[in-house]
Amino acid sequence: MGKSTLAHELNQPLNAVASYSEAALRLLRAGNPRPERLIYAIENSAQQAQRAGRVVREFLAFMA
Repeated sequence: MGKSTLAHELNQPLNAVASYSEAALRLLRAGNPRPERLIYAIENSAQQAQRAGRVVREFLAFMA
């Protein structure tokens, strides 16, 4: 796995986590009139964090 590939594979889900987290915060600060949107943002943030973790584990396995 090349450096640019690894960087892309990590940056993509980490940027998504940041975006979903920011959206969840905006919803909370706005009084969250639609809880399903907050749930969606939190669920997707968790999924993307897990995706980043998989990338790290795959990279470490590759390097072993």
